Amino acid sequence: MIALMMVSQGADVGGESAVVPVDGAVTEVFVMETPGHTSFAYLPHTISVRNDESGEVRSATIVSYNPRTQATRPGDQIGARSTMEFACARQSYREMRTVSQRMSGEQVEVVPANPARPFFQTRPGSYERLLADAICAVRL
Repeated sequence: MIALMMVSQGADVGGESAVVPVDGAVTEVFVMETPGHTSFAYLPHTISVRNDESGEVRSATIVSYNPRTQATRPGDQIGARSTMEFACARQSYREMRTVSQRMSGEQVEVVPANPARPFFQTRPGSYERLLADAICAVRL
């Protein structure tokens, strides 16, 4: 996590993904940061592919970090881990499950698992679109 925060806060990645190696292994790939608020990355080893009626659907674990400077109470969220699916041809996504990490160390499921959840269209420039573009561009 420290390496991700250093890349996201100190390096100009210009909208491109930056690989964050930890002990020689790629554990997270930085995708974007909403300035001063949340950093988003994906775990490359979690990407899987299946096909549906509209084409390829990719699943990946997304990690997000919130600055600790904004977390002042034990119940404040400092990060989250989500499983998301991306329908590459349709540029759409759905959040399958999300667990929030609180400053206290507590983990709370904030989006329960639901395989019937619908896909939503991404908007240009949104974090969902940037994540979809990054995940769909990975060569497997």
